[in-house]
Amino acid sequence: EPDAILVVEFFDDYFETLEQHLGALTADPEIRNAAYSCVKVIDSQHQKDVWNIRKSGLGLLMSKPGDFQPYSFVEDTAVDPNRLHDYIERFQEILQRERVAAGYYAHASVGCIHVKPILNLKSGEDVERMLRIANAVSNLALEFGGAFTGEHGDGIVRSCFLEKMYGPQIMAAFRDVKKLFDPQNLFNPNKIVDPLPMTEHLRQGPAFAEKHVKTYLDFSAHGGMAGLAGMCTGVGQCRQRLVGTMCPSYIATGDENHTTRARANALRIALSNRGLLNGLDDLHLPEVMDLCIGCKACKTECPTGVDMAKLKVEYLTHLHATKGASRRARWIAKTPENLGWASRFPRMSNLFLQSKPLREFMHRRYGFDRRIAPPTLAHQTFSDWFGKHNRKWRNFRSKRGAVIYIVDTWTNYCTPEVGKATVTLLEHAGYRVVCPPVRCCGRPAISQGLLADAKNLAEFNVETLNHSAGPGTPILGSEPSCLLTYLDEYPHLLRTQASRRIADRVVLVETFLRRLLDDQPEVMRFRPRFRPLLYHAHCHQKALVGTSDANALMQRAWGALAKEIDSGCCGMAGAFGHETEHYDIARAIGEHRLFPAVRNRGDADVAVAGYSCRSQIRHHFSFSPKHLLEYLAESMELRNTPSTF
Repeated sequence: EPDAILVVEFFDDYFETLEQHLGALTADPEIRNAAYSCVKVIDSQHQKDVWNIRKSGLGLLMSKPGDFQPYSFVEDTAVDPNRLHDYIERFQEILQRERVAAGYYAHASVGCIHVKPILNLKSGEDVERMLRIANAVSNLALEFGGAFTGEHGDGIVRSCFLEKMYGPQIMAAFRDVKKLFDPQNLFNPNKIVDPLPMTEHLRQGPAFAEKHVKTYLDFSAHGGMAGLAGMCTGVGQCRQRLVGTMCPSYIATGDENHTTRARANALRIALSNRGLLNGLDDLHLPEVMDLCIGCKACKTECPTGVDMAKLKVEYLTHLHATKGASRRARWIAKTPENLGWASRFPRMSNLFLQSKPLREFMHRRYGFDRRIAPPTLAHQTFSDWFGKHNRKWRNFRSKRGAVIYIVDTWTNYCTPEVGKATVTLLEHAGYRVVCPPVRCCGRPAISQGLLADAKNLAEFNVETLNHSAGPGTPILGSEPSCLLTYLDEYPHLLRTQASRRIADRVVLVETFLRRLLDDQPEVMRFRPRFRPLLYHAHCHQKALVGTSDANALMQRAWGALAKEIDSGCCGMAGAFGHETEHYDIARAIGEHRLFPAVRNRGDADVAVAGYSCRSQIRHHFSFSPKHLLEYLAESMELRNTPSTF
């Protein structure tokens, strides 16, 4: 539990010299007396981890829910590094006098310190406190012969202190230059030259008020829907294009309107008394919200954790309540029910669903793009197969007890081979697989903002699961978006202890097997592969639980021959890629990173976690990738278990 962390980095052409520098530092009596621990980090990956912690720490600080937030108005002062210790002590005295806590960052080697005092700028008292702190710190920086702005720009916030720092003569020169190049004062007015007080144009301020709307999902941790939208600080991490998954639609379009930042700010303004947008019914909001595909990447990749997927479905629910849901939204929400009816006559249904006349009808009536085929039904559902399987092996005794397997809509009706592979793996490991009669998880309804329908499904499923097995029985799933709905949405939708208990037991099959093999590696043996395997994970999986378990499982089975590709988002996002106006955007998202990796795969096989991701690849490449669990089941050295006969 350190009070502070000091990171010191050395550079040299020779490793031996670096070791000497490190040794001298760690042996220094001052360091020894000040620090209870001193760690050398030599490995490049561990060094990367250190800097990632430093980078992530600011986001963690800024993601504090509630009205009290860290603010950047004195976070860029710089003094002589030899005087930094005394300067920080005096700085802390100012904050203690005002009874204000703060987060600290510093480039200690150059004397630049970033301090973010934590204030509630919706309070007039704290606005005055902010001004007092800024005046005191600017005086302190002058006293120490330092700069009020050491690294960043002055802009709106700090321009009003420039005359104090530079004096009237230099400021007059600034005005002359500004007048010479910008005589009509068109560019950045009131910045640097002729600034307004820092208390003008506050994003919030004492007059700011939020509009509170009744929500289906629980936003209490952030003080309401407006509170979560207001977590955006404008850093712009959602504009990154080379790493991560956020934000797929911005990656495809390059349009600021389609960033998480733009959507969050639009909602924040709509849910305030600023008067710029007329609440959640404002006609401009659909333009900003339309291309949010609900990937959830912002939930973990946004430094402040703005969960735009959650905000969007609540926004859609409000929109439907006032204007009615579209026939397409209703159709998508009923997809599991429709597939259930069609699966009674799978061959006939497939002929009908894939026919050109029906695809043309669906295109015209519902807006489903005629270029992409509807789902294909399996000739035997997983439920039918599993029922026969269970009857045949009802006397089989498991060594390790039972596990619950949540059979999702897509596995049941379209890809039962994924469910069969899952059962094979779990029974081979010594477990009895139980498939309770749950209904659809509600993901299609949630994605369309039909939260009342989703809540009904959630209530039924939670009650069913609570009666299906003992309280400690793991709840497993192979389809990330469906299983993780139990983990992410159910507790916020139902707000019950029962839903939270279910969420605590939910785990992907890959994670479950990885944990089992970590403890008992002899349980499963896998035959070696002779072709590379490229793995693409579902966006919800990346955002909510990560891919480390799937990667570890692949490494255990096949070593370096299997690896995850840095693929971002596939673009399909449930029904999004099927919608006429979104088809090209969905393809552009896939073309950013996933499609080139698949196109250049050589002789490698492709493993894909999500059904929608597999559908997107199948549509654009005319081959069918498998689920990772299928490859694992095929490679497993089988013994005498029910699934092997």
